[in-house]
Amino acid sequence: MYDPKAPSSLLAITELHKPGMFGILRRMAMRKARHEQEADDFVSHSLIRVLDPDDMPWLPVIRQFLLHMRVVIRRVSYRMNRSKRAHAEVSDGGEAQETAESGERVDEVIDDKRAIETRKMLGARLLDRVKDDADALEYFRVAKTDELEPAGLAAALKWPPEKVHLVRKRFVYHAQAVYQEWQDDEARRMKTLREQATTDSKGERS
Repeated sequence: MYDPKAPSSLLAITELHKPGMFGILRRMAMRKARHEQEADDFVSHSLIRVLDPDDMPWLPVIRQFLLHMRVVIRRVSYRMNRSKRAHAEVSDGGEAQETAESGERVDEVIDDKRAIETRKMLGARLLDRVKDDADALEYFRVAKTDELEPAGLAAALKWPPEKVHLVRKRFVYHAQAVYQEWQDDEARRMKTLREQATTDSKGERS
């Protein structure tokens, strides 16, 4: 269920507060929308899903935030458009025909080499952390390679939904712990660099 206070949601909200983020998401949605209001609907429905830890939460270890939002917006737009088409088919006696998702890519460059290397490093740390948990390892393998919703994950893993939920919860806990440890390490590293720079600057003036 929607939970903006869940750990994964708090991570996503931090990204959403970055300058210009909503504008980027809106431009993504506009590529799937017929008008601005529809794009806003796509974004709002997508955020509801991302802020639901049991639906499509953002895990930094697996995918960069904008890449994750692109996937969610694409799925939300497809579902909403399919629902509208189905309604239109009933209204017009079946003349409207369902069309396939365009699958066009977002042109903006939303990932860079450093982000890719960081995720590789975090992924390695996560794998080491769950190396004795066979189910979590299998979940990671499928979740990382396939852009699937919960029901799709259950089918791909051949697990009952209840097991997917439990393993996902366990996996998310470890993923968030790895990410937080990395953030703490980065904060300490930056503090050390700032202190060193201050010391060097004082040495140059003396």
